[in-house]
Amino acid sequence: MLSLYVYYRVSPEQHAQRLAQWQALNRALAGYGAPTGQRQQRREDASTWMEVYPDLPVHFEAAYRQALMAVDGDGQWQACRHEEWFVTSQEGD
Repeated sequence: MLSLYVYYRVSPEQHAQRLAQWQALNRALAGYGAPTGQRQQRREDASTWMEVYPDLPVHFEAAYRQALMAVDGDGQWQACRHEEWFVTSQEGD
């Protein structure tokens, strides 16, 4: 199984824009029939955001890339995002 975790910092000046982009990303993902994410923020630092996409189907990455490009025309949001892709451990535990 595949999971995606994306973290990035959001300045107070960017908050409204990034929130709108995140909402648009989820609408675009839903339009592709892909799972939508959950947005979290760091407990002690609300400017650090984390998107969580657990238990993803194999087609998710392609839909995610297309949706992200559609909502981030200038690439600024993509440039600050740190993606961590995880797969289920093979040890069977």
